[in-house]
Amino acid sequence: MKVLILGTGSAQYDAIRWCRDAEHEVHGCGLARVGPGAAEVDRFFEADLRDARRVADYCREQGVELVYSVGSDIAMPTVGAVSAQLGLRHFVPEAVAATCQDKGRLRAALGADFEWNVAHTVASSPVELARWDRFPCIIKPVDSQGQRGVYACHGHKELAARFAEAAAFSRAGRVIVEEFVEGQEISVNVHLAGGLARFLQTSDRFVYEDQPGGIVREHRVPSLVAAADAVGPMVNETVRRLGISAGPVYFQAKVGKQGLRLLEVTPRLDGCHLWRLIRYSTGMDLLDAAFRHLVDGAVPDLPAPTAVRPGALRFLSEKPGVRVNRAAFDTGRPDFLQWYYGQGEEVRPVNGHFEKVGYLVEME
Repeated sequence: MKVLILGTGSAQYDAIRWCRDAEHEVHGCGLARVGPGAAEVDRFFEADLRDARRVADYCREQGVELVYSVGSDIAMPTVGAVSAQLGLRHFVPEAVAATCQDKGRLRAALGADFEWNVAHTVASSPVELARWDRFPCIIKPVDSQGQRGVYACHGHKELAARFAEAAAFSRAGRVIVEEFVEGQEISVNVHLAGGLARFLQTSDRFVYEDQPGGIVREHRVPSLVAAADAVGPMVNETVRRLGISAGPVYFQAKVGKQGLRLLEVTPRLDGCHLWRLIRYSTGMDLLDAAFRHLVDGAVPDLPAPTAVRPGALRFLSEKPGVRVNRAAFDTGRPDFLQWYYGQGEEVRPVNGHFEKVGYLVEME
């Protein structure tokens, strides 16, 4: 089978490797042939991931039989559009993926009566934020990813000052401002079939406190947050309102004094390789399940784990522009270790503050 993976960065590397191991012909696509997956693809097509017309034309020319991506919000509408146009198997339509990719549209689709929502407003200029009165708050572009342009603000002056920085990462030039939710952040990985959650795993998410925008530092399983009873209903109601019925769905939420609050949801596997931590912890392989569901159309067998082995996925991060010195990182003796950069390679700016250069998995 010929498979086109949109993106060749660290998030898509796992998908590319799965396809290669399954002996598929792997095509990659992006604005530049960079990232850990770039060297692994059989063919590379230089194009904007958001340009569905060009991607569709390429798929026709090459006889591509499956289009997919992992860890990329901007790729998912293209996956839906191209797959529908060419009659290829896919999980969610373009409109659903586009709604999830635009944080303002997502909040509107969930509705004012969605009990896990947060107070928010969308703005195209600082003037539109004059009436916002909930501080601290988070400002971020409505349609970006990877923690780009995300800032915490504590007053109107700071909020107005950060507007241009956040909006610069938005294709639409708009931002969303959300109330800051106190509490522990969690991630929820779900696989759906027939509108039902066939697998659900919650993990605790930790960020670098000295960096802006909630840049992730570590994920841990099992989750120590007492929110298990609320997570299932939130997941079920979210996918019902959005119209997601099949495939992987990734949630970020917080649990605190306000209870459980949804931060983000996207119809794809996460970009943090959590499938690997979950596989070490439970024996369930969500990456394999997603691709087999797509390739074969068969509902994957993902029984609830009888035990969750404690463990952590920790990122190795460095400032952009610095050359990677692997010896400077305390990696210990992990169960799994992957570097995104070679020794001495210069770190490329993504979020512009603190970039992932690799990650490891450690099980207890």
